[in-house]
Amino acid sequence: MSSSRTFGWAIAGLAVSPFLEYAWHAWIAHGKGRHPTRVAHLEHHRTAHTEGDPWAEIRENAPRIVGTAAAVAVVLTPFVGASRALGLATGLGAGYVAITLSHNRMHERGPRTPFEDALWRAHFHHHYADPTVDFGLTSLVFDRLLGTAVDPERVVIRVERAPSWWARDRAAGERARIHVEG
Repeated sequence: MSSSRTFGWAIAGLAVSPFLEYAWHAWIAHGKGRHPTRVAHLEHHRTAHTEGDPWAEIRENAPRIVGTAAAVAVVLTPFVGASRALGLATGLGAGYVAITLSHNRMHERGPRTPFEDALWRAHFHHHYADPTVDFGLTSLVFDRLLGTAVDPERVVIRVERAPSWWARDRAAGERARIHVEG
């Protein structure tokens, strides 16, 4: 098996991660069922104005992520071979790390590009206005495809709930149409 094929399967795992992020966020973290990650996620909603430690979150979720990736590899190995299955599992794990770091960045610094403006606005709309929409953290694609995208004219946040970066970079928030009042 060539390493380029294994690498290709790793890229595929990375590429599917934004959909898995959306699915987890919409259907598990905000779903009605009981799930171990739901409680921590709802706590994050209560403390979204503070900066978290993404590496602590990654360490905390590592057994679950590694276990899931291992299960994917075990199930797929008879069908696609071990190299491809492990490549896909590795890509899924890397996707989780990238999404966690990207999500944390939204809470620790202001947006810097028009793309980030849209992501940050959707994310803070989800946090502060309507937790039933705008589930994507790294992509707006699945919100648009599945009808959960909202593009508000602006997002209003009470000053005591403003993200910590707001005081350092108000211009970025204003450009992204994220307004702090009170």
